[in-house]
Amino acid sequence: MVIGYYLAVTVLTLLLSGIYLIKWNKHFDVYYSAIYMLIPFLNAGYYFIATARDVGEAITATKITYLGGCYLLLFIMMSIFSLCKLHIPRWLSFGFAALSTFVYCSALTIGHADIFYKEVSIETSNGITTINKSYGPLHGLFYPLIMLYFAISIATIIWGLKKRKEAPANSLILLLITEFVSVFVFFFGKNLGGNIQWIPAAYFFDGICYLFIIDRLSLYDIGSAVGETLVEHGENGFVSFDLNLNFLGANGTAKELLPRLSDMRVDRRLSDEKLSKIFTEWIDDFKRDELSREILYDMGASVLKIQVRYLYDGSRKRGYQLTLTDDTAHQQYLKTISDYNQNLRREIELKDKLLGAV
Repeated sequence: MVIGYYLAVTVLTLLLSGIYLIKWNKHFDVYYSAIYMLIPFLNAGYYFIATARDVGEAITATKITYLGGCYLLLFIMMSIFSLCKLHIPRWLSFGFAALSTFVYCSALTIGHADIFYKEVSIETSNGITTINKSYGPLHGLFYPLIMLYFAISIATIIWGLKKRKEAPANSLILLLITEFVSVFVFFFGKNLGGNIQWIPAAYFFDGICYLFIIDRLSLYDIGSAVGETLVEHGENGFVSFDLNLNFLGANGTAKELLPRLSDMRVDRRLSDEKLSKIFTEWIDDFKRDELSREILYDMGASVLKIQVRYLYDGSRKRGYQLTLTDDTAHQQYLKTISDYNQNLRREIELKDKLLGAV
């Protein structure tokens, strides 16, 4: 049963990686790809430990599992930085990678030196192999490394929820749950009883949660929906909502046209009542017949032209996308023409009256 558990979570995480591969697009950070590449490999390591026939096989499998603490947690932390729009200096990224590499290289000495494991032996009971070991001096760096990555990740998520309105709230809350589950399993999983390692189950849980997050990534990315060039250099503003009218994001032009959008929280309804009312009216008008028509919104000093369309993720309807254009100059031109025509009409009517009087 125990071996079946390790095999099952290995196969299931491999399936998750396959689903990620199907969903992958170029806008995903490389860290997500690294995560889904590692988790089946790590769970396979726990399976190979449980089925090891000698110390050599068990040591090789153990070295695989240390990739999780050294690199998987690093990749998860970096993905959290990305989701929270937190840009760290390159030297700091290099420092984290160097620290993880140093600890992992120390783990690679297992079976060759006593700096990470002093002694290693295996014990097989009911067909299940477990490792007995005594730690060397450099193993003392491993748990502090894990605690460092967990602490930074959790602190960044909390900071993102409080300070970064453009960071997706639902995704951050889901990440916070995965972090607490992982902390519990890493440090208290052994107290759950039996010879079962619960870390593979935690990896599987993380993989499921990350699929939910990745499923919405393209929705938050305005550029992937309408094209990077249009977003960065075009004159149009783009605003997106999901099907429940939760705000997904807006480009810079939209925030210039409607500055209050900069203060709106992603993954939540618009907190500005006036903005919420007008966007809801525009979307409701579109939903009545699903025809994208031009709507004019007079702001006094300027006039906006709005078009509403469905937001698609592939062939799936995922929300609504509104295109905002500053139509002030065109409307002023039309008004000038209209005023001229009215004045001309009045002059003609006046002349007709004068001629009639003669």
